[in-house]
Amino acid sequence: AVMSKAKGALELLSAEPSAQELARQRELAEFTWEHSLAVAREEARAEGAAEGEARGKADGEARGKAEGKAESKAEAILSVLAARGLLVPEPVAAEVRRCRDWEQLEAWLCRAVVVGSAGELLA
Repeated sequence: AVMSKAKGALELLSAEPSAQELARQRELAEFTWEHSLAVAREEARAEGAAEGEARGKADGEARGKAEGKAESKAEAILSVLAARGLLVPEPVAAEVRRCRDWEQLEAWLCRAVVVGSAGELLA
């Protein structure tokens, strides 16, 4: 009996125009909220992707600059040896060109000025 009275009251309220309007407003509010969340998620994803791309680009540029500086330093070492009239065997030249350790390259550049042969550079 109580359940049927409750069901009847609910049906009466549901038929009430003001209750129907409130239900429509609630549905619209829920839809608007869900849409806003979806838009915010997409904007956050796009922003994160853009930040990641920018970081990746900056890292790549920094690595490229460091690589270029190391290559230039290696060529400077080989140029010093050649300018001093020292024969530079290909294995020595390849080792110098492969090196990306800035401190090692600096040490080799200083040694290139005083070594008696290119082979002594790596010793």
